[in-house]
Order: sequence, then structure tokens, then C-alpha cells
Amino acid sequence: MNSYHGLLSELDRIRTRYSPFLKTHHDYFIHPSLRLQIHSYYAGYFEVFDRFLFAFHGCPEQDEYHGLRITICPSTSSGDLFDRIRSGEAVLKHRGTISNHVPYHFYESSDMDIAVVNNDTFIFYRYDQAEAFVCIDKKHEHPMNFYVTQCVLTPILNECFRRNRAFLLHASGVEINNSSLLFIGSGGAGKTTLSLYLVRNGFRFLGDDLVLISREGDTLKAFSFPIPIHITMNTVRYFPELEKLTDSDGGWKKQFFRIDRIFPGCIAEKADPGILFFIGLKPGGMHRIEKIQHAEAYRRLMAASFFVTNRQHSRNHFQMLSELIDSTEWYTLSIAEDMTGLDELITGTIR
Repeated sequence: MNSYHGLLSELDRIRTRYSPFLKTHHDYFIHPSLRLQIHSYYAGYFEVFDRFLFAFHGCPEQDEYHGLRITICPSTSSGDLFDRIRSGEAVLKHRGTISNHVPYHFYESSDMDIAVVNNDTFIFYRYDQAEAFVCIDKKHEHPMNFYVTQCVLTPILNECFRRNRAFLLHASGVEINNSSLLFIGSGGAGKTTLSLYLVRNGFRFLGDDLVLISREGDTLKAFSFPIPIHITMNTVRYFPELEKLTDSDGGWKKQFFRIDRIFPGCIAEKADPGILFFIGLKPGGMHRIEKIQHAEAYRRLMAASFFVTNRQHSRNHFQMLSELIDSTEWYTLSIAEDMTGLDELITGTIR
């Protein structure tokens, strides 16, 4: 397999060129035992990371952390980089979209893994050196840039977690009585609106779009991943208290806010496995919860999961999702347009 020595030389050239302009930011300490140190030529990205990783500032409680250095430089010749990648002998492991429309390709080679996002952003993972090197088009420079968090930082975190036997689950989640309720559904299924409604009614918040599944010792846990919530104006109409708290996000069709600013103290650190709800909207109908069988829960959870990395990481991922199924109950949840009474219906299921 091609080792991409020419491409590595090109990355070193880019790093050398921009090293005088790199700015260092403080570390972010993220579950489980992961420390990020970010270096960037563009200081505006630090505002983005601070907002996105607001819950992970401060000193760590653990003595040992796995460190990852993320270096961000501008992509001055994105076409040439993409041509070099495609002409090599790396294996294309996965292609798809991020945030429903941004193209994403993931390659593996003997020296590194490579993610190509939007055909103009390149993420080079060199885990033997605990580094992710990012070449990003300068058109993405914006002080409130949803693209940088969703399409650059989140894939990096996802790969780091996988290598530490932790996995980001595409779900919203809340906690009650130390038990997690995880809501799995496609974009627009109501995950955000439902989690906000439940937090407003006394549940604690684990995540809006992502929840981290990992172990604490030998015990499976759902850890909070409380990044800012991105909502459409359709969601705001259910929560008028949000109107003055949301900000536009770099031209994207969503607004964002920090949930702890409207519901202080609402963020839960972790919870035991509880219930998986596979949700969907039911306009004009009534709320409905139905128990499903073990095999159907497996099918739905695997269909909603994202397997892109090497065989061993995918095996670990599958094993943890299997354990999550075995540790929870499983229901489908149909949500009517009026959410009144939904908290009582869900609480009744827990009992």
C-alpha cells in the first residue's frame, strides 16, 4: 500500500510555512480521558471551539489523559491535495454526507487515515504521533462557523473516541433517576424539540444530537456531550423563552444556544443505560409508545450507526452497541405536534 511519502512532505511544507502564525489555545478535557490541544493559524476558530466545547474547560480530575494535538492550516492548493489522495493506493472506506448535505470521504493508508470533507477540507489522522492535521479552505473562516464544528471537529473527535473504545451515538438524551433515555431518529424527527421539552419539565440533559457511550470501569454508561444546541425557528415557536438567546451561525439555516443558560444546572454528567426510544413525528395524531422486540431494536440501532474505520474499531463499536441493546428497554415513540403530556407518558414507561 502506498505510504504517501510525497503527501507527507507536502503536509510538512504547509506546517513549516504557517508555523510562525500558529496560535496555541488552552486544552479541552473530554470524556473519557481525552485531552485536546488545538493550534490554529486563524484565531477566530478558538471562539468557535470555546463555544462548542464550553462544558469541557477546566482542570481534569483524572491523572492520565490521552492527548491529541489538532493543527489547523489553510488549504492553499485543495485541488492538488485531493488529486494526490485519489491517485494513491489508499482504500476508500466510506463515503457519505455530514449534516445531511456536506460530502465526506474517508480513506485508509499505511501511514495515516484521511477524511476529505466538502472536497476542500482535509483531515489527516496520524495516531502514532497523536495528531490530526487539518487543511481547511479559507472561505470557511467565520467567527460563528457551524461547518468547523460539525464537519471538522466532530469527525476528529469521533475517530479519537473510537480508538479509545468510546463511541458517539447519534441521539438526543436526558437523564432521570440516574437512568438515561436516548432518542434515536433521523434529522427532523423531533429529537431536539423532545429533549428540550423534557428538560423544561425536570429531566436532566445529556445531549442534543450526540451522546457518548463508554465504560466506567466494567460498567456501560451514557456520558453527556453537551455541545450547543442548534435549532430551527420551527422549534423556537414551541419555546418562546429561546427567542432572545439564539444567534445565527455563519449562514446556516439554524440558530444555536447553550442549554445551561436557559436551564441552569440541567446538564447531567452521566447515566446508566435505561431506555432507547426510536422516534418519529406523527402530525395530526396522538403520542404513542410501543414496545418492540430485541431483533427490531438491533436493526434500528445498527441502521442509525456510522461504521467507517478499520475492522477492529468497527468490531469494538458493534460490541458496545450490542451491549447497549442488552442493557436497555426498547420502544418506538410517535410524537404529535402538541407535546403536552409527553413527559407524563414517558415517565409512565419508566415506571
